[in-house]
Amino acid sequence: MEYPKYKKVLFCTDFSENSDYAFDFAYGIAKRDEGLLYVLHVRSANPHQAFVENAVGEEILEEVQKNIQEDLDNNYKERYVKKIENGIRYKVVTKSAGKMRRYSSLQRMRRWILLSWARMAEQE
Repeated sequence: MEYPKYKKVLFCTDFSENSDYAFDFAYGIAKRDEGLLYVLHVRSANPHQAFVENAVGEEILEEVQKNIQEDLDNNYKERYVKKIENGIRYKVVTKSAGKMRRYSSLQRMRRWILLSWARMAEQE
């Protein structure tokens, strides 16, 4: 059976065990098709950002955001990036929920492979 060749493969993660299984599928497709693998985590938007900033101060909020980003970077590296072989193109993306649609439009991502809960699907 011939499969379509994908230029871009989107892997979405919440850093769960199920996401780790889904990564193997997305990575395999990107490797097979020599496509660009996007590793994506979408953060929830904080509708109370201004209130939090006023309550704790801008400096503390920036420190918290820096620590969150460092934690995300470490999760990406430990769970996914270290598994990607040399020569496989990839891009790590972290976006807030509200900015994801605009990002996908700018990247011209019309056809995505969304892989999640792969382990459950595999068992059925």
